[in-house]
Amino acid sequence: SRTEGWIAGLQLAAVSMRGQTDTAGFIRAFTGSHRYILDYLMEEVLSRETPQIRAFLLSTCLLERFTAGLCAAVLSDGSVPAAQEILEYLERANLFVVPLDGTRQWFRYHQLFADMLHKQLMHDHPDLVPVLHHRAALWYEGQAMLDEALAHALQSGDPDFPAVMLEKHTLPAIMQGRIASAQRWMNALPVETLLSHPRLCLDRAWALTFSSQTEAAIPFLERAEIMFADQSSAALAVKS
Repeated sequence: SRTEGWIAGLQLAAVSMRGQTDTAGFIRAFTGSHRYILDYLMEEVLSRETPQIRAFLLSTCLLERFTAGLCAAVLSDGSVPAAQEILEYLERANLFVVPLDGTRQWFRYHQLFADMLHKQLMHDHPDLVPVLHHRAALWYEGQAMLDEALAHALQSGDPDFPAVMLEKHTLPAIMQGRIASAQRWMNALPVETLLSHPRLCLDRAWALTFSSQTEAAIPFLERAEIMFADQSSAALAVKS
């Protein structure tokens, strides 16, 4: 299951397990960052690719699944046709990409390969990780895929980014009857982040009210009222 049927991976796992007493624990911990897997993938796969392909692989390894448009957005200066061409090359070269649909629009990396790329990205370009998550979040938001957008926004390193994103989408979702979705998004935020945004506190109160939880909505409504009042006072102080 860990190697997804990759024969070389199975062989490397067998070598790695020699002398292991806790084989179940070893299998649970067996990832692309294991030294045998890491060395093999680095020396036999990644190091043989062009700088362009290596940059593409490292920039997209944080994506659980991807399409050409998403890859181009994450690369920032990439184009969709160029990204599609690289994806087709990776599939032809058997470079650990797995098609997820019949039209070969969506792909994912083999998990061990993704683990290795992620480790290499963290080693070579740790400052790039939040930037990549931010770009992915914006792309997913533009596609109205809010669950995926929020997941990346939460990993962007900017605590206000996911909250500001949700402020644009929770109330419309509630008014359209998608209360469970709005609740799920707000539940994903850290409590302190939610409570520091009056718009979201008000939206939480609306969602709870429409879910027949009026009593539970009152603290969020009161919190929103206090923060809105504070904001008005601060605005008046600035004007005066």
